[in-house]
Amino acid sequence: MAENRVAGTVFEVTNDELVHADRYEVSDYKRVSALLSSGRTAWVYVDARA
Repeated sequence: MAENRVAGTVFEVTNDELVHADRYEVSDYKRVSALLSSGRTAWVYVDARA
């Protein structure tokens, strides 16, 4: 659905970099898997209250 799309950039990161990103985002955000318009999946950070 077009209303669920956001502009962004996908970065390829190592598992270690992902752990550091999780620590940086603290409890305000949570990491979830999202399906991209390309058909691939990526981790994204969303509001933890959602």
